[in-house]
Amino acid sequence: MANLARNTGHGDIPPAANVTKRQALPLTDQGNNMLWTGTVSIGTPSQEFVINFDTGSSDLWVPSAECESCGNHNTYDAYASSTSALQSTGSFEIGYGDGSNASGDIYTDSGEPLHFSEPANAGTYSLRLDDAVSVAGVAVTGQSLASVTQESGAFQSAPQDGLMGMAWQAISAEGAGVFSMKLGPSGAELYLGGTDTSLYSGDLEYHALTQKTYWQIGPATALVAQFYAAVPGALEIQSGFYAFPCDATPSVAFSWGGASWEISPENFNLGEVGSGLCQGALGVLEIEANTWLLGDTFMMNVYTAFSADGSAVGFAALV
Repeated sequence: MANLARNTGHGDIPPAANVTKRQALPLTDQGNNMLWTGTVSIGTPSQEFVINFDTGSSDLWVPSAECESCGNHNTYDAYASSTSALQSTGSFEIGYGDGSNASGDIYTDSGEPLHFSEPANAGTYSLRLDDAVSVAGVAVTGQSLASVTQESGAFQSAPQDGLMGMAWQAISAEGAGVFSMKLGPSGAELYLGGTDTSLYSGDLEYHALTQKTYWQIGPATALVAQFYAAVPGALEIQSGFYAFPCDATPSVAFSWGGASWEISPENFNLGEVGSGLCQGALGVLEIEANTWLLGDTFMMNVYTAFSADGSAVGFAALV
């Protein structure tokens, strides 16, 4: 649930360029099925970054070489890139549902050399520039990004250098086609420009978006308290969070009028909390009214496709 972005940014940067090439990017599980990362290259010559691909936000950002509070991360040096080009003054700020945040300067890629008349230091003035971005060999120009000069503590100690938002431009603090994902302890993958048919069986079951902000579909109803009330021995361990007997994991599935998509016992069980009880992945967290967040617990059990062309999210059975 931490990846649901609550954007507080300002700035008006053009959307990303269209991508038509298809390519798969292996993802690394950074531990406990909580975070998957891949490598992204920015600039010419390329500067490589470990990136978290987040479907709950819409901005690409990496730490700036000017950042003094960005932990031990790879940093972006606009001066070192021959394709970094000044666009206009501006600033970037974004916050996420877990309280983490980042802020700094904004860049894009036009392929023109970068020229500064004074240092781009945080607190002096902010910049918007362009730079080349490549993911799994798919390279684009005209791509907006932010070079952050300040990170919250959660990001300073995180395994990723930065974040690439994969949601819609309407919730971007900066500013098609289809991409798809398989998540898991091994074999995780981000696929750009379509779907990897070797990773799923049958047809994708698509559901229309309710709005072009987050990848949000509906309607669906989940009554948490009533669900756990029907599980023998289950109890609320803290506000909105529940536990059940470890030797009796309940069966959980979601449906939008088509197939029933089950969550495996291994994914639903978040671990023992004591006295033979284990925490369930289904819980209550205040995010937005009448909104449910189906994160990695659900996505590790299905192949998921995100269609910008069709304004829909699709699911298929993993092989």
